[in-house]
This record gives sequence, structure tokens and C-alpha cells, in this order.
Amino acid sequence: MEHNDQQDTWKRLAGEAAVTLIEDAMVVGLGTGTTATQVIYALGRRIQEGLRITGAVATSHASEDLARNLGIPLTDLDTYPVLDLDIDGADEIDDQLSLIKGGAVHFCVRRSSHHLHDASLLSETPQSE
Repeated sequence: MEHNDQQDTWKRLAGEAAVTLIEDAMVVGLGTGTTATQVIYALGRRIQEGLRITGAVATSHASEDLARNLGIPLTDLDTYPVLDLDIDGADEIDDQLSLIKGGAVHFCVRRSSHHLHDASLLSETPQSE
């Protein structure tokens, strides 16, 4: 149980740190998964505090629904084909710093958004061996 609590804390902290890079008028990509969920919650809080983004593109229906419920303005790649920043979690990082992202169900949407951005931020939380 302690390991899961620690992982949840790391994911929350990663999400909070990631959204500090978002500035007014940006178009951002929102990933899918447990770390991305923390990013979406943190972005929702920043928007409530006054951040004004142009919009967010979500890579899944779950991320889109959560963002909408938190008051995050949504857009799409047809309207904004280039993202200023794309934030998602990584499942693994190897010794060469290659990132591995699972979730094949979301691959098509993610592939579209992750190749159309100026900057990308992916985070990984430590896993037990």
C-alpha cells in the first residue's frame, strides 16, 4: 500500500510541475493515463486561478471528459494543427532515454498529437523491480 501512495504522490508532483510550463494563450496536448490525469487536475486548478490557454487537445475520451468537467477549454488538431506543448506520462525510460508509452487503444490519436508540437514533456515515476 505504501508503494502505491508514494507512486500517487510522485505522479501528482510530476503533474503539478509539468503545468508550470504552460503559459497564457498556449495550445496544449493532454495525454492519457494516471500521470496525465494528474496533469489535467493541476491544469484545471491553474485555470481556476486565472491561467487563460487557447485550448487543449486530449488524446482520449477519458482525458477529454475530465478536462471538460474541470473547465479546461478544449480544441482539436483541425483548428490548431501545431501544439505549443504536449504533456503525457511515460511507462518506461530505458538507458538511452528512449521513452515507452503503452495504451495501444489511444495510439492513433496520440500519434497525431505528439508529432504536431513545438515541445513535449513526458514523465515517468519510479517502478518497483
